[in-house]
Amino acid sequence: MAGMIHGTRTAMLVGIISMGISVIIGIFLGALAGYYGDRVAVVKNPSIMIVMIIIGFTSWTGIAKYTRAELLKVRSLEYIQAAQSLGYSMRPEDVTWGSMLSTARDNFSAWWLAIIPGFAIFITVTLFNLLGEGLNDAMDPKLRQ
Repeated sequence: MAGMIHGTRTAMLVGIISMGISVIIGIFLGALAGYYGDRVAVVKNPSIMIVMIIIGFTSWTGIAKYTRAELLKVRSLEYIQAAQSLGYSMRPEDVTWGSMLSTARDNFSAWWLAIIPGFAIFITVTLFNLLGEGLNDAMDPKLRQ
């Protein structure tokens, strides 16, 4: 049980950061498609998918340059250098839901070792999905009518 609680920290951090990145990309692409929608959508068929594909293929270089510059700046910060000198990272003995599933893969006779962290991941993903859908329903102006 303690491993499940401790593994929650890493699972939540990975989920929140990765979804944050997805939200940033989605807001950026959606804003561009919304702002330039009529002019850009005339290119072929009036489809938002085409607009998103065009924007995705043409605008990644600026984001890559900006990200590189920011990471070079962050990499030179003192606390990053201190963490590197200490060798800080996820160690193999750190308990995460993923490490618990990996350990359970080698022991088929103890099926509960895989079921419990797998079910925790399933419940967490489902709850965040339902939360996102609820927020979408609450903030969608078309559904408020």
